[in-house]
Amino acid sequence: GNDIKALKSFYQSLIEKLRVQQNGSLVFR
Repeated sequence: GNDIKALKSFYQSLIEKLRVQQNGSLVFR
């Protein structure tokens, strides 16, 4: 249901933040 949607958006923002912190270096393959 909506939980999956919330989790998806949550992880997306988290990954984006990590990417910015790493200055574009690949954290996840």
